[in-house]
Amino acid sequence: MSPREQRLAIASYRSCASHVDAQLGRLLDALDATRLAASTAVVVHSDHGFSLGRHGRWSKYSLYEEAARVPMLIALPRTTRAYAVGEIVEAVD
Repeated sequence: MSPREQRLAIASYRSCASHVDAQLGRLLDALDATRLAASTAVVVHSDHGFSLGRHGRWSKYSLYEEAARVPMLIALPRTTRAYAVGEIVEAVD
């Protein structure tokens, strides 16, 4: 990829992430507005995304740390405790 194509790929990826963040914000705002937030579990899960040039890779196929971990957020009604799980788990399609 040329330097221009690399910049465009990174900008496009960040734009997509920003759009998803905005839509999730709209969903959470709607839950608040309809008073459903207190009785609704929210689960956000994703794959690891693209490498975007890290380690010289632009694809999704590697065993580097950032490719082996995926984000998952769970918000349950009436739960205020937050923690991270450090154990190895599997996310099967």
